[in-house]
Amino acid sequence: MSAPDPQTPTEWQEAVNLAAAWLRFDAARRYGLITGGQTVDVVRCRELLSRGLANGWVPREVDVDAAIDRIVRGG
Repeated sequence: MSAPDPQTPTEWQEAVNLAAAWLRFDAARRYGLITGGQTVDVVRCRELLSRGLANGWVPREVDVDAAIDRIVRGG
């Protein structure tokens, strides 16, 4: 079961930022740059990015970088 869809503008921005961060994390793992960590729901991340983009929500690089930092630190 997937998490509920974002509802507010703040939730949508956070969702697309996190989706982009998790896809980058997954790509780094697939390329062998990192090992371990959580399994990434790539389909859900792509869905959120696609739906977000259709409604004007795009990942903000500074926030994606911060999300990656939180993922790596376990936060």
